[in-house]
Amino acid sequence: MGKEIVERGHELENHSLTHPHMTNLEKEQIEHEVERVHHQIVDLTGHEPELFRAPFGDYNNLLIDTLEEMNYYPIQWSLDSMDWQAPDADYIEKKVMDDVGAGDIILFHNNATYTPEALDTILEQLIGEGEEEGYEIVPISELIYKDNYEIDTNTGVQKHESTSIDLENSDLDEND
Repeated sequence: MGKEIVERGHELENHSLTHPHMTNLEKEQIEHEVERVHHQIVDLTGHEPELFRAPFGDYNNLLIDTLEEMNYYPIQWSLDSMDWQAPDADYIEKKVMDDVGAGDIILFHNNATYTPEALDTILEQLIGEGEEEGYEIVPISELIYKDNYEIDTNTGVQKHESTSIDLENSDLDEND
């Protein structure tokens, strides 16, 4: 099934082996959680995963640094569907459609009871009406920064590093 997912153009990435709170782990434990799944994905699909989303959205500097050493980019959602609280499909659909915005990464859970039903409606709206408003469904790799970014260790959200120019000590003219 994993190979078919990748062959259809979807991205199959890493989320840990046992779904722990990653911020409670030592470096070696983090490496174990990531490496075991990494090898499983490669063995099943031939795809080398490079994205990691921490369970519960828990990030700290140790996790981020360890992921970087392992050639992984940390990712995080920006919109929680709240499906993990087991609301009905109408609630999930309303929550997402009321709050969705450009560039959002929406969190859904594959084991939530009403997610499949809600997703049918959400995707229909985003693909239909959403395209009129400029929405496009893209792979997550298109929504993350791979260069010049920092991670907010409280939220795990990537932010583009702003570059500032010291006009006083540069060759640029302020009027250019």
